Amino acid sequence: MTEINDRELKPMLEELPKLIDLSEIHEVHINGVFANEGGLGFVIGWSGDKGFGEITIQEHTKNDMFFEVDSENMSKQFVRKVLLSLLDGVEWGSWDE
Repeated sequence: MTEINDRELKPMLEELPKLIDLSEIHEVHINGVFANEGGLGFVIGWSGDKGFGEITIQEHTKNDMFFEVDSENMSKQFVRKVLLSLLDGVEWGSWDE
């Protein structure tokens, strides 16, 4: 496994949106937020060139903390596209106001 330090990671993250084509995602929204005995999570709805669907992301807090993603058999790369598309639609405000 290759280790990447913070100095190397920052430029890679800045280039990521340029490398991922978001044209196939048309709409992204949060369908719900939930909490259960296993942890917290949220559901993202999406529509695009491949149709429509939901992605569920749950943080498990028992024993070792980890995230579980149910993407309805969509690829990890597609989930990244949906998450980036969600962030592209954010109106960034100031928490200080």
